[in-house]
Amino acid sequence: MKRPGVSLLNISISLLFLFFNTLSGSGIIQNSPSVFFEQGEKFQVSGNFEQSIENFQKFLETSPENSFPEKKIHAEIKLGVLFWNIGDLNQSKNYYEKAQNSAKKLGLSDLEKSAKKALEIHRLYDQGKSFRGDGK
Repeated sequence: MKRPGVSLLNISISLLFLFFNTLSGSGIIQNSPSVFFEQGEKFQVSGNFEQSIENFQKFLETSPENSFPEKKIHAEIKLGVLFWNIGDLNQSKNYYEKAQNSAKKLGLSDLEKSAKKALEIHRLYDQGKSFRGDGK
């Protein structure tokens, strides 16, 4: 005896699979903000900083304005680290400042403190460069 529910379940699963394959093939899933964030993290861990930067920037560019507020701040902090790693200290500082301002507006004190600490490291680094430059 055949169970009618099983056939309907198989059809539903097949349709879902077809739907997601269609979305994947069209680039809708690959170009979603969350995928860019995940790819940014993977590239960062593997040491491919340029690809990581590109993905985190795409995440920020493609995220709707009021979506993922905490994740956006995390991306800005990560971009601060990545730009420091490749030696672009101005961009690094810019992203930390953005992260600090965003965190402050949203009342996310832990993220604000993280960005503030990174900015303090920038300040101390600049101070050290000035100190060495003055011959002291």
